[in-house]
Amino acid sequence: MTDEFDGEWETMSGDEFSGRSSSRSSEKLIFPYTVEEWLNRELPPPDRLLGEWMTTTSRILLAADTGLGKTNLCMALAAHAAAGENFLHWRAHRPVRVLYIDGEMSRPLFKRRIEDVTRRLGCRPDTLFCVNSEDLKNFPPLNTPEGRNYLDARLNEIGGVEFIGFDNVMALIQGDQKDELGWTQALPLINSLTERRIGQMWVHHTGHDASRGYGTKTREWRMDTVIHLMAVERADADICFRFEFRKARERTPETRADFENVTIALVEDKWLGTIGISREEPSKQETTVLRAFDDLVKDRKAVQRADGHWAVTKEDWERECLRRCLVKNNDAFRACRSRLAGKNVIECDGDWSWRT
Repeated sequence: MTDEFDGEWETMSGDEFSGRSSSRSSEKLIFPYTVEEWLNRELPPPDRLLGEWMTTTSRILLAADTGLGKTNLCMALAAHAAAGENFLHWRAHRPVRVLYIDGEMSRPLFKRRIEDVTRRLGCRPDTLFCVNSEDLKNFPPLNTPEGRNYLDARLNEIGGVEFIGFDNVMALIQGDQKDELGWTQALPLINSLTERRIGQMWVHHTGHDASRGYGTKTREWRMDTVIHLMAVERADADICFRFEFRKARERTPETRADFENVTIALVEDKWLGTIGISREEPSKQETTVLRAFDDLVKDRKAVQRADGHWAVTKEDWERECLRRCLVKNNDAFRACRSRLAGKNVIECDGDWSWRT
């Protein structure tokens, strides 16, 4: 039997790959590599920008509830990376070129955000480029060929960048945010940026359930890093939340410290961060809701996870709380569940919850 192939092999330069002969000496066929060939490949190391988790090939998804302060934070991260200035405990490795695209705010409000960012930073980095959707007439969605071409043209105009912040998914791509199609159509852009060694952070909203990003979980599949912000109560803070790494492909034993969850607050116009688990005592109502959770576990209405924790579905827990009149309605239960997650009393993944 002979092997047949109807298409054309993709090729790569001989300088990039060695060890397998080809009919053309200047090009080599792309084909599954052996382990030895993989180990002998010369690939560029990660080009780190801020900490160990923001690089020129990072794909980051950051989700948070409306009004929690995610844009303030993401613009601060972008500005510090551009200026080559550390942000909290994350070290800036060098000044870089950063593009921040806002698809939601009015121009006056976006200008005010830029004023806030540069005042707190103490400088105005000329390598930070900010775009507001009001200035982009007929700006096509980024999950269309027209949108990708439009973005490429703007990148060429400014001479390229090393990192882009997309704020936010709902405003910059078209389609029903609950479905997979819209995000699937954005993958050509996501893949193209990685190939060009341009890091990316996509900002996303939560829905009624503030413990997870809104819509399909498939958004997380192609991401290297998934970050979730959970509200934390602090009387002296304008903004305060728990910054949680829920997925961290780039984490290693050597870089683990940069992937620790951190409580971040904006106090007296200054960003502060506290690493480690911060626990608040549950309120009286939250304690009764937790008691309902524990009873479900005792009644064998829970599933044991691989890590030994017993997990309960949101549906079962919510139904039990409503039956006992512990909460008024579904929204009240979701809010209570989110608060418990923010206080690090429980952890949530989609419809499942378990005690920490």
